[in-house]
Amino acid sequence: MTLQELSIEDAITFSAALRRRTFVANPFYLLYNCLWERQNGEVLLYEKERIDGEHPLLFLPRSPANFTNKIVSAGFDEDVPVIQKTHRLRSKEHSGFDEFVYSTDEWIALEGAPFKDIRKRIHGFQREHQVRIVDEYPKEHVLRFLHQWAAEKRTKEVSEATRGFFEVELEESAKNLDLIGRILHKKIFIEVDGALAGFSIFFPLVDDLWVALMQKTTHGIRGLPQFLYHLKAKEMGDKKFFTTGAAAQDPDLRKFKESLRPVEIKPIYVLRVGEAL
Repeated sequence: MTLQELSIEDAITFSAALRRRTFVANPFYLLYNCLWERQNGEVLLYEKERIDGEHPLLFLPRSPANFTNKIVSAGFDEDVPVIQKTHRLRSKEHSGFDEFVYSTDEWIALEGAPFKDIRKRIHGFQREHQVRIVDEYPKEHVLRFLHQWAAEKRTKEVSEATRGFFEVELEESAKNLDLIGRILHKKIFIEVDGALAGFSIFFPLVDDLWVALMQKTTHGIRGLPQFLYHLKAKEMGDKKFFTTGAAAQDPDLRKFKESLRPVEIKPIYVLRVGEAL
């Protein structure tokens, strides 16, 4: 069967059916990065980007018949014993990406020594700026802000790979503004001293996990990114954990994600599955 592109309807349906507790299971990641087919009664998702000349499976399928001699691009430690029950695992290679997971309750409370610097940044931001918080904003103003944000980011000295990830992210962020209305979600926009200075879009994914899909802030406003995370956590208080995805092989972004006090950093592996036992 020929691999098919996903529509936004496909992506929403497949994401819900996956029930995977990871950022890469969100419908927007699937829409932009995946192809699909149905095999042995199961929908299989493949990454568009090839590994060893073939489209790898995004996740380990539920049916062992569907992962014989396959590559899985978003494998996790918990997948390994599942594979080894029925198949030989040829290799387990770190993909270069780790996923960051945070506690919603911790980000609401901001208590204790680990959050001392974060509290200080947030209090300083609130003390030094006139702040207006809203849940809707004119699209044309948000797009203008995105392009201003991008112009700032392009001045950074980064690797070609990181720059490539950034340009893709910018394109997808603009598309997300149109598509986000297709799912249950929340938005926060923050004006600082009368001008849009940051926004975030986030939504529940599965069970007790929500996804911080987008967050963009004006560079150099100390405490603003942390304040946005605090506000998001309060909005999603009934979901105990949230994920912000991987760090796109950007050392500065990784350092920032680590500074947000993750409760778990999950390595993502490329798994090469061999023959059945």
